[in-house]
Amino acid sequence: MLTIANFPRTLDKLAPNRDWAQLRLATDAEIDGLYGSIDAGNAVVKATFLEWTLICIDQSGKGHPNGYFLYGCLQDIGEVGTSVVHCFDFQRGLVRTKNSTYRIRQKMERDLDISDLAFLGALLYRWGLGLPLGVDPGFIFMRRESN
Repeated sequence: MLTIANFPRTLDKLAPNRDWAQLRLATDAEIDGLYGSIDAGNAVVKATFLEWTLICIDQSGKGHPNGYFLYGCLQDIGEVGTSVVHCFDFQRGLVRTKNSTYRIRQKMERDLDISDLAFLGALLYRWGLGLPLGVDPGFIFMRRESN
């Protein structure tokens, strides 16, 4: 049973099943590796991330490519997680995901807190990744919106 006493305090503790993948923050090198050009004239910007971080589902040791998704706070909406990130264009302040283009402002310069981890645990179950990553089933009942 998920309680305050055993609530995970890090991404590593949130998703402990290393047999499937590791959940972690993306490195600066990984973020730089996703750099590309986004045609701002043709991009319909869905919303603006006031603060963001890139989360990696690391399956590199399993022979699969890593997956990356953006997590953070959208202006006028609140916290969200995106579909898979394809490209960052820092010159234009844009990021393109599988489904949308977002404007990005400040990269998160703080550790993820309990509220962030609660959102991410629920989001991983919503995406069908909670069980394979070993996320506590108590997160299934944490209903919060995601994008």
